[in-house]
Order: sequence, then structure tokens, then C-alpha cells
Amino acid sequence: MDVRDNAERGRYELLDDDEVIGFADYVLDGKTLTIPYVEIDARLQGNGYGSVLAAGVLEDAHTRNLDVVPHCSFMAWYMRRA
Repeated sequence: MDVRDNAERGRYELLDDDEVIGFADYVLDGKTLTIPYVEIDARLQGNGYGSVLAAGVLEDAHTRNLDVVPHCSFMAWYMRRA
């Protein structure tokens, strides 16, 4: 599993063997990273892939010293428990 920033599409992508199985849309404004939507392939939901994606997003944001604003309920939930 790999999480990568696809800046051209404005989203982080969760990849499994180069196949995108989930993504987190974002808007970057200065040092603020707003996450409006997170989606995992429906056939894979409930298996922890969303948490892998969220952790990757937060790790990258931390490395880049960005503030994360979750507008997605899943991302907000993940950040509260992390």
C-alpha cells in the first residue's frame, strides 16, 4: 500500500499494486489543507484502508507543516482518535 499526493488532481491516492483503491480530495490554501471528501472502493470498505489513507495524508501534512481541516466526517473521526 502506498499513499501519494496527486497534486494535478488535487487528491491523495491510496494505491495497491499501482491500482487506485481510494482517494482523499483536498484543497491547499497556503498552509491549510482542507479535506472535503474521502472514498475507498466499495468492495474494500470496512477493512481499514480508509485509516491507511488518512494516516498517509496526515503524515504528509505533518512533514510539510500543514494544518489539516477535515470537512469529511471520516477524516474528522480519524483525526479525533489519532
